[in-house]
Amino acid sequence: MGLLLLTGISSGAIILTRADVHPLWIIPATLALLGLGRIIVSRIRRRYYLRQLTGYANRVPLAGAAGLRLTDVYIDIGVKPADGPQAAERPFVGTDRHADRRTPLLSALRRRHRGPIVILGEPGSGKTTVLHRSAVELAKLRRGKRRIPVLIELGTHAARLAGDNAPNLAQLAAESGWLRHSPARWFARQLSAGRCVVMLDGLDETASQSQRRAVADWIAREHKRHSRNTFLVTTRPNGLTPDPLPHSRYWQLRHLTDSQIAAFLHDWCEAVESRKSGHTRQWVRDGGAAEAGVLLSRLRSQPAMHDLCAHPLPLTLIALVHRHCGMLPHDRAALYTDAVNLLVRTNAELVHALARQGMATRSRHLDATDVHAVDPEADAGALLDAGTRSGWLVRTAAGGFAFTHLSLQQFLAGRDLPEAEILSRTDDPWWRDAILLWAARANVTRVIDTCLRSGSIAALALAFDAAEAAGELEPETLAELRELLTLATKTPDENRMVGAVKVSRELSDMAPLFGGGRLAVRPVSNSLYSSFLEAEFPAGRPPPDASEQSAAVGIWPSEATRFLGWINGLPRADDTRFRLPTESELLAPQCRPRIEGRSVWVAGGAEPRLAHFGDTRDPYTVDRNWWQRVAWEDRRRVTLSLYLLAMVLGNKARQLSRDMAGEMNLDRARAFELPRELKKDTALADCRRYLKHTSLTPADTEAEARPHLDHVIDLLAELSAKALDFRGDRDASERANLPFTYLDRLTGDQRHLLSSAVTTLWFSSPTPPVKVKYGATLSLFDEYLARGIIDAGERRARTVPPERLLTALGEANHLLAPDTGDSVWLDLAATTLARVTDRLSNSLSHNTSYTVDDVSCARIAVTAVAAVVTAHPSPGPILEELSTVLAGLTVLEDRASGVLVPNEVLLLARS
Repeated sequence: MGLLLLTGISSGAIILTRADVHPLWIIPATLALLGLGRIIVSRIRRRYYLRQLTGYANRVPLAGAAGLRLTDVYIDIGVKPADGPQAAERPFVGTDRHADRRTPLLSALRRRHRGPIVILGEPGSGKTTVLHRSAVELAKLRRGKRRIPVLIELGTHAARLAGDNAPNLAQLAAESGWLRHSPARWFARQLSAGRCVVMLDGLDETASQSQRRAVADWIAREHKRHSRNTFLVTTRPNGLTPDPLPHSRYWQLRHLTDSQIAAFLHDWCEAVESRKSGHTRQWVRDGGAAEAGVLLSRLRSQPAMHDLCAHPLPLTLIALVHRHCGMLPHDRAALYTDAVNLLVRTNAELVHALARQGMATRSRHLDATDVHAVDPEADAGALLDAGTRSGWLVRTAAGGFAFTHLSLQQFLAGRDLPEAEILSRTDDPWWRDAILLWAARANVTRVIDTCLRSGSIAALALAFDAAEAAGELEPETLAELRELLTLATKTPDENRMVGAVKVSRELSDMAPLFGGGRLAVRPVSNSLYSSFLEAEFPAGRPPPDASEQSAAVGIWPSEATRFLGWINGLPRADDTRFRLPTESELLAPQCRPRIEGRSVWVAGGAEPRLAHFGDTRDPYTVDRNWWQRVAWEDRRRVTLSLYLLAMVLGNKARQLSRDMAGEMNLDRARAFELPRELKKDTALADCRRYLKHTSLTPADTEAEARPHLDHVIDLLAELSAKALDFRGDRDASERANLPFTYLDRLTGDQRHLLSSAVTTLWFSSPTPPVKVKYGATLSLFDEYLARGIIDAGERRARTVPPERLLTALGEANHLLAPDTGDSVWLDLAATTLARVTDRLSNSLSHNTSYTVDDVSCARIAVTAVAAVVTAHPSPGPILEELSTVLAGLTVLEDRASGVLVPNEVLLLARS
């Protein structure tokens, strides 16, 4: 100010002493001098204001961190665009389109916005810290680029802003408790000039929905009045009313990545070591780095604790507790218990009472009046000062006090919560963490009974979580709780409710992902997946065989997509939406132990795809020599079955009439078309039962008494031929008296198809192979396999998911049906393929269940069709589709028999 006066006097003297200056110029000169003075005063005030702002915003308000500055340990978590207040409700099949974007908040502020910018963040995600850090960075910019940050805590002023005589923005800014000598009129001028970034923290920290609406209306009015300035508003997603701020642009805070967690811990430990020793030398930094390495290693070995590190507040508490205790707590409740013991060293009962009072009013803020309302004899000033020094309280911008974080307040409130109050809060998610902390040291029987009577998702999820955390629980109540999940006859609504409870419990623990987002600690369990199958496929798709808590495997691609739709459609207390992770997101070190040796469904564009980790085999791929293995298995089964049947025909000829034998073989010949009818034939059932229990082996029978195998094959083929050529224009009784010479009149292609009918003589429980003499007729079996598979180019590995089977079958039917012409065998092949398609379409669409026998019979039938198709005018495209079908059916058969072990799992993520 003195400099200003000296400048004015000197300039005035110069003007007045000049004789050539006209007197009329004196007035403008004087006014100019006064304007220059205002500019100088304004700059001085701005510099003084920014210095005070930096001192307030650049602090770390926790015990054990005194003297640390935010700039020493701050990690820029960044923001990403959000589509709106309901951004989490968009479908998450595949990855979030903004998953890899991480924009610093200051970069986002450089863009022009028509309305306020709303910053969305979960509890502990660093909303306030990001605002404070951004304010400090704005204050440090060069004068030409500098904009004046205006910090206002909405929770402190919510009641006034919702009233009839709400202050304006300039008045509110001037009332900040840490601010001196910055009057409202100075803020008004800066706002009018459009020089400010208005930072409004905590829209969600209002007492009620109506008050929140009123505060949002106040923000809208002030933004309209000062639209040349940038407005930032922070809130939890559930703190928004529908369309709370017109023309808003939404940004969402990112989670800390693994590399950011490591960087923060190194910075924190080095800063604390430097403050403790008073030095910044290399040996001090090395000591801090060593401590950070130990802590990071321990965190990665405890996924539940690593999950908490995605947010800055829990990560800071973890670093604090680890430094003072030398070890990590085992879960979130233990972390906050240790933090409370560390921060609240005196007047613990009074602090807990204050926290409960704040929870009841849904407010973090308190002052001397609140302290005296709980204990009239307490020294309120001393308590509040001690809380600020310890770190469980912070000074607000308005000069009052508030709990450091809502999560900390919830745990403080839960220490000695009366049971009567617990029972009245079971449906309120606001009280969940406080109740669970209480449950760890109490008998929770009455609380769980209350939750079961309520029936809401929030209450039922609380019941299961409280049962796990319970210090004591009556066995009868625990049994009732478990029965809820295993109820055999549930209505659709009950199934959705149980599914929602399972989701709430199983997917609550999530670890940070590389590049942002969070990943479930465990794969989707059989218990949860069975609920999905029960709801979506009541007539088909058998549930997994393993235990309920083991990972669900054997998941098809279409099921993965459908599961996401089902799980995101379940009712839930919050707005969490799940998606598939990307393969790159699974590369973080903390993910490897959970996915090593597994195949995981990941986002892959329009359809999910499998990513393989470690030494694992694709569960839908057959190896390059699969056709040789399958051919050998088919020959083994057919040969053995024929051998056993030959013994039956030889030793039981007197007991089986010729008509019965004919009927037996005719039904066998139709087995690959109508496999279920086999079991309905009485005569055949008797024969099958005899074969199954017979003790005859080659050693038990005289060699000369054994019928020649070739003769048996010729007999069966001859009987089968007439059945396969049966057009429905003859009496069925003719099939029992077919001439034995029919085989001689068959063409080569007919013989190939007939030999395929012989393959249906294998049984579902194969006996170890025996050595037999292969006749000329049996060689036809090898020939049709060679023509149907090898000619189709199957000397390579094939990957065929089940859904691809239906597509290939449909295409093969389309190619084969129009061109059968007058060929009886091509016509029969088309009919056979159509029947196989009809049967498989029901199974692969989950309308019916399928067995190994079904798949094997279908594969053998398709193999026979492939043999006949070689006579088609254009066999190439048909054989290519059939080879895909054969490989896919082999995959299903191998998976069911254990040759291919299903290992694909679902790990869910959210951003």
